Amino acid sequence: MVWTRWESSKQADAIPGGKGDISVKNPGVIEGANFACTAEQDGLKSQGHPQVITLVAITAAKSQVVAGVSYSLTLDVRVDGQDQTADAVVWDGAWQKGPKFKPTSWTFADKK
Repeated sequence: MVWTRWESSKQADAIPGGKGDISVKNPGVIEGANFACTAEQDGLKSQGHPQVITLVAITAAKSQVVAGVSYSLTLDVRVDGQDQTADAVVWDGAWQKGPKFKPTSWTFADKK
C-alpha cells in the first residue's frame, strides 16, 4: 500500500476504537433507534409503567466498533404525547446468535 501525505494525516485523526460521527440516515442507525425505542417501551411496561414511545427524529449519531458496533444516539421521541429528547446507546452484534441489537442505556435528556 502506498501512503500519500493526505491519507496518512487522515488516518492520524482517527482514534482506533474511538467514537465517530455517523449519518442519521445510516440504515444501522435507523434500525438501532427504532430498536432503542421499542426496548425502552418494553422495559417500562415490564416495570408496570406502560407508555407509548414513538420515534420522531434522530438528531445525532455516533458509532464505535467494539466487537460489533455501538451506536450512541440522540433521539427526539414522543412519550404518551409529550415530546422529549433521549440519549440511547445500543450495541449491534449481528454476527452473534440471538437478537441483533442489545440495549446499553437510555436517558431522558430533557422535557420539551
